Amino acid sequence: VRAFREAADEDALLFWDEADAVFFDRNSASRNWEVTEVNVLLKEVEVFSGVCILATNRDLVLDPALERRISRRIRFEPPTAEMGSNIWRLMMPKAMPLVEPPDFEQLGQLGLTGGQIKNAVLNAARAALHRGSEGGVCHEDLYRAANREMNRLPRTEMGFKVNRRTSFQS
Repeated sequence: VRAFREAADEDALLFWDEADAVFFDRNSASRNWEVTEVNVLLKEVEVFSGVCILATNRDLVLDPALERRISRRIRFEPPTAEMGSNIWRLMMPKAMPLVEPPDFEQLGQLGLTGGQIKNAVLNAARAALHRGSEGGVCHEDLYRAANREMNRLPRTEMGFKVNRRTSFQS
């Protein structure tokens, strides 16, 4: 409630990232206070005269009562292959040591989102470090990390160690 009041007082817009975490379907609530919290948020959205932006990639879990309170819905499609290639170029740190120049066009064809590309670049660097590569990141590191982001490879394939401990020691 305070966020809505302060935004109204300051003539500011409200931006709720990962809105599904707070505007979730009340039918999935397991506690009374969760239902109450969503009720309050729905009421505040209803009476708020300013701009309120909700961002989510899980719109199916939003409360159905929110639908009538939304005046504009903008769906962002995944990047095209050309856009993906450009995102790969932008996400590649200038100082990252590379064995060979990456094939950005091929990587762009994989259809990853910007967040997935960022993760793939970081995981490719981790894989090269884990391998002990002095030459740096190779195209195969990037391609395998991209496939990991598409859930085609298990986490252990990227140099992550899986902790199999089943009990805690004090």
